[in-house]
Order: sequence, then structure tokens, then C-alpha cells
Amino acid sequence: MDGKLDIDISGRIDGTAEVHRLIVLLFERGGVAIDDYSARARPPISSAPSWT
Repeated sequence: MDGKLDIDISGRIDGTAEVHRLIVLLFERGGVAIDDYSARARPPISSAPSWT
């Protein structure tokens, strides 16, 4: 097992409380990384603001 966990969340139910609980449990056990390659994903930020 590679330690990868895939989760599919249905848009037909709210599920907000369940997702919050899942995130809390994952962070308690060391963290999580999320990739969303779906068509709904926001486009990447093209440039960072310049502070100089």
C-alpha cells in the first residue's frame, strides 16, 4: 500500500460537517495533500504580486 487515499465527494448531498471531520482526522495523523484536476478546479495564479 502506498499510503494514498482517494475520496470522491458527491455534489448531491451537502456533506460539509463530514468533510470538516475528515480534515480534522487527517491533520491529527500528520497532514494531507489535495490535488483537484477536475474541470471545476480554479486556474493557477499566473503571477505573484511584487512587493519591491
